[in-house]
Amino acid sequence: MARAPVGEQPQGPGELAGGGAQLVDEARRALLVGRGDDERLLLELAQARGEDVGRDAGQRRLQVAEAARAVEQRLDDEQRPAVADRREGGGEGRLGRRACHPQEVNPAAWYSHLQFASHLSDRGTRMTLLSELQSTIAGVAERVGPSVVGLGRGWAAGSGVVVADGQVVTVAHAVRRGEPTVTFAGGRRAEATIAGVDHDANLAVLSVDTGDAPAVEVAGETPGLGAAVLALADPGGRGLRASLGFVTSADRSLRGPRGRRLAGAIEHSAALPRGSSGGPLVDADGRVVGLNAIRLEGGLILAVPLAADLIERLARGERVEPRRLGIALAPPYVARRMRRAVGLPERDGLLVRGVRDGSPADRAGVRRGDLIVAVNGSETDRLDTLHAAVDSGAPTLELGLVRGAEELTVTVAFDADVQTV
Repeated sequence: MARAPVGEQPQGPGELAGGGAQLVDEARRALLVGRGDDERLLLELAQARGEDVGRDAGQRRLQVAEAARAVEQRLDDEQRPAVADRREGGGEGRLGRRACHPQEVNPAAWYSHLQFASHLSDRGTRMTLLSELQSTIAGVAERVGPSVVGLGRGWAAGSGVVVADGQVVTVAHAVRRGEPTVTFAGGRRAEATIAGVDHDANLAVLSVDTGDAPAVEVAGETPGLGAAVLALADPGGRGLRASLGFVTSADRSLRGPRGRRLAGAIEHSAALPRGSSGGPLVDADGRVVGLNAIRLEGGLILAVPLAADLIERLARGERVEPRRLGIALAPPYVARRMRRAVGLPERDGLLVRGVRDGSPADRAGVRRGDLIVAVNGSETDRLDTLHAAVDSGAPTLELGLVRGAEELTVTVAFDADVQTV
């Protein structure tokens, strides 16, 4: 825009407004100010015009241009993100005072793209992990599933697993109703006979025609805490169930149906429906580490351990019977209450509630109402201590008794042909 001669420059307020508008257009084109910002720019110019009427025209024109540049700078700063300019001031302040040209990249866009890319990466990683987990579960179920069998009929029955040709192993309480019907993966049914049962270990071996059902591999070690496990079952022959879980306790113990404590049980979180007792618990390699036996509070499951030598002995029909004293016992709190009821002083111990005729305890002179207070010279009121002494294999056992107010010691001799498990 050509500048008018000094003598022809507008001097009045109305004429100054017209000239100011032209300067605004010129400043906007030079500074790339958008048309949407005209109103704010004119407001600044009007303020400047009100203050500068009567001044020299050259000074007014220069002040208008400076006002336009200041407005543009504020608009530019407001539209820019508060990102440090690494090239100015060591990262302090906003971006440099530069016009936003089309080729310039907005740092906010960089951050947004990085977030989106990170989200896609995380999602892809999660999908990959889920796919791998699903493949592992499906692979183990496909490999071990044909070996899982159902026992009896309905949800109240049980499950088992093929461990050898003609042999199915399950928990002892799954066959308490007698010899069951076995349902295999293909739907075939066959009648089974009980080859052997160990009630203390909660284990039973069935003899049955397994057909082409493959035998599973029994693991030689117990999985550690946090290890992934897969529980499988075929409740009463209603179809294969598979559930993923983790070992929550690697060395639990449980008390068997006859009071003996069984060590080496595996507590895990793989949920199972009714009728799953006796089904296998397998590791990530498909090896059987135990048989699911007891449902705990909170949905946890206890699996009893498998011992290959015990399975072989039961399969051969050998009667595995641990040593027994031949007595029925009451816990210490019952003993204290009963002694107090008959006027005897309280004493911690195991109360004998019954003695089987002809048993080692009967032959040693143990009577009903005796209180066992010591085992092999050491005071105790714990059933597990007594069981450990009985299972030690020693030919004799000394028991310290309290009979009424009298204390005495008896020696129990065991039969030599009874084996200890």
